[in-house]
Amino acid sequence: MMAKKKSGILISTSSAPLHPQQIFDTTANILNPSTGFD
Repeated sequence: MMAKKKSGILISTSSAPLHPQQIFDTTANILNPSTGFD
């Protein structure tokens, strides 16, 4: 039960569009990995 539920959450999360904050963080990390936006 829990494994299926967790897997479903992971699938829905990975298929969801990125939020602007996630895009910003990813871009910042690519441009300057030393910035700790994580």
